[in-house]
Amino acid sequence: MLTVKGVVLNQRTVGEQDRFIDVLTADYGVLEIMVKGAGKLTSKTGSATQLFAYSEFCLADKKGRSGGARMLNSVTPIRIFYELRQSVTAVALASYCSQVLQFAVLPRAGVPELLRLMLNCLHFLTQKGTDERQLKAVFELRAAALLGFLPDVIMCRTCGTYLPEELVFYIEDGYFVCKDCAEETD
Repeated sequence: MLTVKGVVLNQRTVGEQDRFIDVLTADYGVLEIMVKGAGKLTSKTGSATQLFAYSEFCLADKKGRSGGARMLNSVTPIRIFYELRQSVTAVALASYCSQVLQFAVLPRAGVPELLRLMLNCLHFLTQKGTDERQLKAVFELRAAALLGFLPDVIMCRTCGTYLPEELVFYIEDGYFVCKDCAEETD
């Protein structure tokens, strides 16, 4: 048995009542979990395994599959983010964030800060007055930094000057140089 806390990033229906969900966890990256009977009206797991739900999952290995999907044994909802459904643009941005993380995070490669980033984004999307364009930009920059794509803004790429007063960004090549080096190349 494995117990993890995570956010549901994606769900896929299998058959009439079963569902596969992809869950972003702090320690194990994105896990694929098989949820039996999630489509039933009387399902006890329905709300805790819906899209964007933050829950605690108790998992068992699926027989006959090593390293693949796990079976859901039990689940306890922590936060459902129901208020998110009041805005179409908020749901669209939450879907975008979940897709980015689903494809960028490797299975069994946990990054706890990414789970915290997703939870913070979902929280702010449920708040009235949130600037969604700004939140999207913050999410993209922070996710890129956590995934190892942060630009070097501490020193000039050409001469190595540490913390130059002015930096020039070459957008096509994706790097910074100090003002003196930029004037020399122009």
